[in-house]
Amino acid sequence: ASTGIEMRGTLVREIDGIARTLGGDFASLRFAEGKIEDFSPEAAGGTDAADVLIALHACDTATDDAIWYGVRRDAQVIVTAPCCHKEVRRQLDPYLVSLGGDNHPMADVLRHGIYRERIAEAA
Repeated sequence: ASTGIEMRGTLVREIDGIARTLGGDFASLRFAEGKIEDFSPEAAGGTDAADVLIALHACDTATDDAIWYGVRRDAQVIVTAPCCHKEVRRQLDPYLVSLGGDNHPMADVLRHGIYRERIAEAA
């Protein structure tokens, strides 16, 4: 059995529903809402061990939490792709201020917060 852990309840319900609809190889795939450090595989009907742990775009300290969870559960494989856009964004804003506003080729785009956020996500 495989369990995906996600903090956004609506996403958990959506992807769990997709797995149920697909059936077959996906029948044993489950998703749980919450933080990885609070997840108990035993409570979900599983075992204490984690064979493989995959953390994709886990924000802030969630990547660290996932790695620690995998280490504590004796995971044989730990794969992570950390989320860095919040770190990039914290560096981007002061950088743009230091340029004086319009002294950047993308100044017209970057003056809007939502676009700065998207640029940081793509970095």
